[in-house]
Amino acid sequence: MKTRDDVRWEKRRSVSVDERTLQEAQDNVASCEVCTPDEADTLFDDLLDAVTGCDPRTTDYVLSVPARCPQCDAPVRTGRWEWVTESGGKRAVWIVPGTMVSTVSG
Repeated sequence: MKTRDDVRWEKRRSVSVDERTLQEAQDNVASCEVCTPDEADTLFDDLLDAVTGCDPRTTDYVLSVPARCPQCDAPVRTGRWEWVTESGGKRAVWIVPGTMVSTVSG
């Protein structure tokens, strides 16, 4: 449960990913959770974190063009946090997970 002292959860930062950076991350994708569900063990966001050097605890990615799986052409999505205000003014967060992928070996 989020506490008053744990304000970093609300300080999310959106980072725009250009086509070159996106391609660099996609070059590490072998397949996705759609075509190889038993092999997909890495979040696509983790690949973007490695390429951009951004902090995964505070970063949401905005893609300039859609990412696609190289094997089945399924969409590859980034994860994100969505803050909502519930009735009575109480705030809650929805975490929308990103696509799991398998990475190119070696």
